[in-house]
Amino acid sequence: MVDYIDQGISRAIKAQSLDKKVIPPEEVLNDKAVELLQNDLNEKMDVFIQEKLKIDDLKAELFKNISGKAGAFGNQRLKPGVDEYLADNELDTWNDSIQAVVDDKLDDLNTEVEISIKELVSAAIKVA
Repeated sequence: MVDYIDQGISRAIKAQSLDKKVIPPEEVLNDKAVELLQNDLNEKMDVFIQEKLKIDDLKAELFKNISGKAGAFGNQRLKPGVDEYLADNELDTWNDSIQAVVDDKLDDLNTEVEISIKELVSAAIKVA
């Protein structure tokens, strides 16, 4: 049955001189080509920046700079805060409550985080 239908479609395509594939209008093809070119160039730029500025090293240095200011979470008693958070947010998980603690701490340190990022990136650019 599948072969019969396939043969019928093939004969109809041939009889009407149709293309086997649907190809969109030229404008759509051009738009897609521009989109693909932009995506490829963006990817190349991202790779170049990643390599030249050593982004992973910058992230590790930022963590080192800020984690001391944020306090060593391993030494804090977090369970009371988790219990309190979950009492108010019953559908959330304990993971959500820890994220809220970290988010609050980062909000408090936002200016210091921004300054540290600017300094690290500026230094990396000078070296690159």
